[in-house]
Amino acid sequence: KKKNVINLFDICLTSFGNLELKIRGETIPESFWKKKKWKSIFVYLLTQPGFKLTRDQIIDRFFQDTAVKSAENIFRQIISHFRNLLKYPGDGKKPRGRSKQLATNAPLVLYEGKTLTLNSQLFYRIDFLEFEKLVGLIKYTNNVNEKINLSKKAVELYKGDFWEGNYETWCEELRTRYKNDYISLCENMVSNIYDLKLFDEAILYANKLRTIDRSNTHSFEIEIKSYYETGRISLAKEKMEQMTKYYKKELNEQLPQELIEKLKIILT
Repeated sequence: KKKNVINLFDICLTSFGNLELKIRGETIPESFWKKKKWKSIFVYLLTQPGFKLTRDQIIDRFFQDTAVKSAENIFRQIISHFRNLLKYPGDGKKPRGRSKQLATNAPLVLYEGKTLTLNSQLFYRIDFLEFEKLVGLIKYTNNVNEKINLSKKAVELYKGDFWEGNYETWCEELRTRYKNDYISLCENMVSNIYDLKLFDEAILYANKLRTIDRSNTHSFEIEIKSYYETGRISLAKEKMEQMTKYYKKELNEQLPQELIEKLKIILT
């Protein structure tokens, strides 16, 4: 069923954790890209409003140290290569899903007025855009249960940091932004779940948060308090010891005194 859903889209990009690009259900291998930078440009294009970039914007960001004529020649090659994406894995493969009719004739990229644009008639599924939408919805709803449900969907999307292994400036900026958004929504979610007295669920999501932010004191606090509230005092004390050792060994720091005082009340 999941594969059939993916096949409804012309372009499907998964960017959290290992980056994967699918064109009509088929994964585009690394060997398709003549240059790693070309792949980076395509993903960067997907991050831009309206999926559009001018030629000068691309050259300024990706080919600053390249002679103008050489950069313009490379740019033309890139456009041609992007157009070939919709032909992968070959003309013998008929497109599937709801975009079948459009896919026959609709080009992937349009280039007019020195602006490169991805065709808005095609269907896209891009995880970081879905994540951004969920973060926005979470901020603007006052319903706690709705906040929790939206946050769970965001957690499901966030399978790791944005495009791990790419250290270009624009990529690192997005990686930091999405990670901060993830940590913030997770902290709020585990607090809301704890307040609803769903203690086992609070423990589950506190642990998920620490897979991304290992030293997150808020998740430790919620987990310890949840163990206490469910009568598992020994587990609460064990987690307290684990947190103390982690701070000392990995961070060479003491636990924040405020947190120690807060937890001491329930553990003594």
